[in-house]
Amino acid sequence: MAIDSFIDRNNDMQVKWIENYLRNQSYNIQESLRMEIYEYIERGRVSAIRSADLELLITKMRGAWRQKIYRDNQKSNGKRACSFTLSNRSLRHLNKLAKDIGAPINSTLEEIIEDTYLRNKEMQQISRKPKQKKIP
Repeated sequence: MAIDSFIDRNNDMQVKWIENYLRNQSYNIQESLRMEIYEYIERGRVSAIRSADLELLITKMRGAWRQKIYRDNQKSNGKRACSFTLSNRSLRHLNKLAKDIGAPINSTLEEIIEDTYLRNKEMQQISRKPKQKKIP
C-alpha cells in the first residue's frame, strides 16, 4: 500500500487529521516514518524505499481514517455510537425480540425506546389533565 494511494494532499481535512494522528501517536511511530509522510504531504515525494513499518503505519492510518469518516457520517445521519453493558438475560431477550420481528438489534432497541417514551409521555399527559367535576 503506497502513501499516495491513501493520502490526498489536496484534502485539507485529511492532512490536518494525519498531522494530529502522527502527533498523538508519536510514541508508536519512528521519526523516519513520520518524516516520510510529511515529505509526501508537503512535496508530493514518495520514497522508493518501502519498509514493512511504513506499510503497517499506512494500513493503520487508513483504517483509522475510514473509521473517522464512518463516525462523521453516522453523526450527520443523527446516529451516535453507544457502548453499554447488558445482562446476559436482557441480551438474550433483546436478541429474541429482534429475531421475532425480523429486525436488527439496534432497530429493535430503538423501537422499544420510542414506544416506551411515547407511552410514558401519554401517561404523563393523562395524569396532568384536570379532573372534571361531576355536576349533580
